[in-house]
Amino acid sequence: MKVNKKKYQLLIPVLFSWIALIIFNIITETLIKGSTDQTKINFWSILSVLTAIIAVITWVKKGNKFFCPYIIFLCFFIAFSMGQSILWGLCIHPENEIGPGVIYNVLVTQEDIVNAQRYSCLGVMSFHLGAILVERKRNYLIINQGGEFERIRNAMKLVGTVVGCVSIPLTLYNTISYYKIARQYGYRAIYYGGYVNSSPLFQIVEFFFFPSLLCLLIGYQYNKISRIIVYLIFGLYMAVGILSGDRGSWIYKVIVLFWLHIQYTPKFNRKNFLKFIIAGVILIYIVGVIKNVRNTELDNISVSFILENISLDKSPIIAAIAEMGGSMAICLLLIKFGNGIWPYGNTYLTAILGAVSSRIFTTIGGEYVNLDTWFSKEYLNLGTYGAGFSLLGEAYLNGGFIKSQIYLILLGSFVGYLLSWNNKRIKDISPLKIFMVSSSLNTFIGYSRGAMFMYIKQWLWGSLIMAFLIFCVSRFFRNKEEKIWKIKS
Repeated sequence: MKVNKKKYQLLIPVLFSWIALIIFNIITETLIKGSTDQTKINFWSILSVLTAIIAVITWVKKGNKFFCPYIIFLCFFIAFSMGQSILWGLCIHPENEIGPGVIYNVLVTQEDIVNAQRYSCLGVMSFHLGAILVERKRNYLIINQGGEFERIRNAMKLVGTVVGCVSIPLTLYNTISYYKIARQYGYRAIYYGGYVNSSPLFQIVEFFFFPSLLCLLIGYQYNKISRIIVYLIFGLYMAVGILSGDRGSWIYKVIVLFWLHIQYTPKFNRKNFLKFIIAGVILIYIVGVIKNVRNTELDNISVSFILENISLDKSPIIAAIAEMGGSMAICLLLIKFGNGIWPYGNTYLTAILGAVSSRIFTTIGGEYVNLDTWFSKEYLNLGTYGAGFSLLGEAYLNGGFIKSQIYLILLGSFVGYLLSWNNKRIKDISPLKIFMVSSSLNTFIGYSRGAMFMYIKQWLWGSLIMAFLIFCVSRFFRNKEEKIWKIKS
């Protein structure tokens, strides 16, 4: 058996870093209790920077491109989990940063911040360790006998068209409905105003919206007509989302489309990349403006009001990282309160059982409680807004400081396996594999800022079931071709 030396050579620095962070946690907890909390914050801020650098470099060194699905996920994961710590490690202190004082109606101290930094650093490295353990340079090249790739692409065209005829109009209708609510009552009213009454069936249909667009793009091999149609549909979805005050759902999808566009565009040069970078900076400014104005009724927003909320003297990138890094407050509060505050059992088990339908809990005599809503409304008693949740926070809630690391290693293995991508030629890869990677990235790219339940549900319907439909249709085409071949012979 041939041992992949490169794999284990790159596993060593990750494993060493993980062990080092455990040791530093023990030292912080025991040996340097006498030092000031600010010194500890500075120390863990530097470790946050090093953790981020090690995680990115070790993945790229394994033969992956820098701009690949897992790195995209990892950058968001790092930004949401310890973005502010990284900024502090670079001697950057943004406005409204996490600090001693009141956060979500709770008084926090510097010691609480240190605890959140310690946990976040170790949690990110545990997750990445899991991804490194399962990542391997797999050969996705399939012998294209009998036009296998072509059959899969034809199946994707059919499935994408049929499913899209239902999911696209419904999703656009719902998006426009959200816009009308935001226009009259502000963005928060969509989630906390009680104006949205969408059935679970409508939600499942929406899960198929973006995967159906991916099917059309991949099925038609990203030709000009498919790009125009898909980009027009998505452009409408994005424009209405922006007007509604939404920032997450469309920007994640833009990144997935950008990555996929690069895979199918061999002539994508530095000049084109520069254009996308400029467009990206503009998008970040737009996101900043949305943040400032989205809780205002849209009828009261004017051009002068928007211009007042565009800050040219502040870096939009730093502002974006600082805002995402505010999610560390979730871990801070959970560590402060303890993981025993959640009375409804293991949320991972709930997510897996309820992936098909949450009605299963009623069938077995239980109930489903939304973790995000419970934490914001029932526990923190927040009014017209929510704190959200986080991947690291859910791991802590289920396992505490130590057991959570096991959960994170397993989660890292799962996500790392799904998002592994190290092939250079798109034509050598099964279209079904391309779909699974891109649709999985679309699902889990925002997982850092939420609990598992909704993401695993979306992945089941939008990725697995869509892939199963594509596979079944391609088998049908194959059987049909074989029958015709037998008749002719």
